[in-house]
Amino acid sequence: MNTYFQLPKRQLNTWKSPADIARYQIDYILISQRVRQSTKRCRTYPGADIGSDHNPVVAQMKGKLKISNTKAACNQQHDIDGLDTIRQQYNIAVQNKYQTLINESSEHQEPTDLTESIDRKWKALKDSMMHSLSTLT
Repeated sequence: MNTYFQLPKRQLNTWKSPADIARYQIDYILISQRVRQSTKRCRTYPGADIGSDHNPVVAQMKGKLKISNTKAACNQQHDIDGLDTIRQQYNIAVQNKYQTLINESSEHQEPTDLTESIDRKWKALKDSMMHSLSTLT
């Protein structure tokens, strides 16, 4: 796109040699022909402080959002009450499984320090969530 617009030479050069002997246009922005008409402007910014011998190439484009033609997508209803019921079932299943796992692990061994207790509770919570998720789906 930076060759599509008629601009002054200083706004077309994208690279300068280390000794500032020559300047060339070697960086390009490529877009498909389908969206070429939506490009408003494309140019380089030679004074930008980016720590490189290349100048940034910037394109400005306009765009329109496509409006859906299907009325079915607009009129689609979601069963919110059903989601609330599933959430409640999941919470109950997680609580029951968590209590079961905590009781089983506390019967087998007593934690020696706080870290083991936290790790045991985390493992029980994770296992109860994964188990409850697999039973509901």
